[in-house]
Amino acid sequence: MPCSRSALILVVDDEPTNLAAIRRILSPDYKLIFATNGQDALRLVAQQAPTLLLLDVQMPGMSGYEVLQQLHQAASTRHLPVIFITSLSELAEDVVGLEMGCVDYITKPVAAHVLHARIQAHLTRLCAACLETGSSSLLDEDGGGSHAGKCWQKSAD
Repeated sequence: MPCSRSALILVVDDEPTNLAAIRRILSPDYKLIFATNGQDALRLVAQQAPTLLLLDVQMPGMSGYEVLQQLHQAASTRHLPVIFITSLSELAEDVVGLEMGCVDYITKPVAAHVLHARIQAHLTRLCAACLETGSSSLLDEDGGGSHAGKCWQKSAD
């Protein structure tokens, strides 16, 4: 998959079976890191600078909505693409997430082809934005470097 092999995806879910399923689906094509709660997710975002975040909505302690809100408050992470993955299937929940700034919403159980297609679509959009700006990273409106939403080199396939 061009423009994706070096993408680092942070997967956040409090259920080990969900993490294992996503690992099985995505590990052949992406670099993955995992967190089981919102606090660890925020720490990993700061330390590892993932390209994209797959985030469960319903978690004990800090919900996915709260994680997204904190990411959007920081200049260095406000442009990090976040895809909510959740068992909530009400249309109203989709709208809440999208209005808060997630880029997509996928319901569980996750279909492998849907997960791949949506991730690839967002990574392609991110790669195109980087090529358009001629930048190796997306910048915030204030000109500060955004480590979240990094651009990466296309792999030679």
